[in-house]
Amino acid sequence: MGGRSSVVRASGWLGVVLLCGLTGCATLFTGTRDTIRFDSDPRGAEVYINGERICRTPCQTPVRRSMGIREASLRLDGYETRVFRLETDFNYVSLLNLSFLVGWAVDIATGAIIRYDRRDYRFDLVPAPVSAWRRADTIRIDTVRRRVDILVRTD
Repeated sequence: MGGRSSVVRASGWLGVVLLCGLTGCATLFTGTRDTIRFDSDPRGAEVYINGERICRTPCQTPVRRSMGIREASLRLDGYETRVFRLETDFNYVSLLNLSFLVGWAVDIATGAIIRYDRRDYRFDLVPAPVSAWRRADTIRIDTVRRRVDILVRTD
């Protein structure tokens, strides 16, 4: 009987070890997303991450962690597009995996092995040169100039 209980205990411990190894410590303890805040002057710029529209400034949004490079941009009509990378750092919580190779693999696969180091981005947008404006904007400006010329003329 003593042999059977030790086998049950050993298999119980093996189950605990496997469960810890399969979850990945960083994935389990810190999750797979970080909340990042975006703001701009002027406000109302569209925020894109890897080409996908996320929100309008000012905004705060959860961003999934990823091993790849995350490129973001702020776009607002009449202003130059601001392109930047989301800054990441190693997530030291993943060191708790120690010798659990499966845990490391899970943290790598979920992106939890990294974290977003900077969580607040604010940029002053620069007005775009007139040549970069859309044609519709140029037509509106020409129409306003014509109307001003008519009002100013004294025949």
